Amino acid sequence: MTGTESGSFEDRDHVTEESTSDPIEPQAIVKAIGAEILEQVDQRPYTTVAVAAVAGYVLGVAMPNWTTRLAWAVGSRFLVNKIVSSITVD
Repeated sequence: MTGTESGSFEDRDHVTEESTSDPIEPQAIVKAIGAEILEQVDQRPYTTVAVAAVAGYVLGVAMPNWTTRLAWAVGSRFLVNKIVSSITVD
């Protein structure tokens, strides 16, 4: 074992200590992902649309019918609820 290999274990322990002391909030992760997606849409709009279409197709083919029905039922109820609440509030 060389000196660089033993040093890597010390570095790994140091990184582990830093990562556990400062937890990352899920909201910050979602915001960072959203910002990255918006940046990619600005830089490469056609590539972003193509990737989204392929991902939608793959997920659509991979999902069983019962999950599609469940997602449609939940999504449509949520959408109708939002529309009704926006009409009644205004």
